[in-house]
Amino acid sequence: MALHAEPQAETTLTATASAAGSVPDQSRPAAVLELFTSEGCSSCPPADETLAQLTREAEASGRRVITLELHVDYWNYLGWVDPFSNEQYSWRQESYAHHFAATGVYTPQLIVNGREQLVGSDGTGARAAIERALAMPATAQVSFEAQRRGDGVDITYRVNAPGHAMLQLAAADDAAETRVTRGENASQLLRHRHVVRAFHSVPVEGATSGAWHASWPAGKPRGGVFVAAYLTDPSTLSVLGAEERSLHPEG
Repeated sequence: MALHAEPQAETTLTATASAAGSVPDQSRPAAVLELFTSEGCSSCPPADETLAQLTREAEASGRRVITLELHVDYWNYLGWVDPFSNEQYSWRQESYAHHFAATGVYTPQLIVNGREQLVGSDGTGARAAIERALAMPATAQVSFEAQRRGDGVDITYRVNAPGHAMLQLAAADDAAETRVTRGENASQLLRHRHVVRAFHSVPVEGATSGAWHASWPAGKPRGGVFVAAYLTDPSTLSVLGAEERSLHPEG
């Protein structure tokens, strides 16, 4: 769906390592997939399932393929207010539209490593873009620790960037589902993976460390949590390096 015509108690748990092993290799290339989607868009459920499938494939292979669902808010007027939507994610998509010289934004849109954009339900195209992304070596180092704290997750990061860069931090529900009762997807049960609930951008230069508390919009997260950190070039928006972690559900 196009907005403008566009063809295209404090409980603490320490983050577990990625499937690749207990000690992350910061030099490994990464593919960061940002899916701009909406529960109010009838074209989006197939893209959500495509991202979920790509997530399962990454978990099984151990390759550093980092998937994120960012729910935009500009379709909320159609009858269903997406509970995961945030205007911040709409703004982020607008920045990509400006970068790609697009005439507008649309859903579902998939951005791969800030370099490529395609329709989010295009699994074949997404897998090809992932292969191209993983063929390019990381040029920056990113590491972080994450733990549950209060209404969200505490993240402590360390980066080594080649000059000026932007650190993108995303905290997400590992899995979520919604029974939609109105709008274009009325009566559907929509399932999601890596639904972003908090997002933060930090300008960095060279060797930098810092911390951020990711607050969940409605109370603390109780299910599994997925956290991603990736450095991007502020001029090209390309991903320079990335890391991810998962936190087990509470209980």
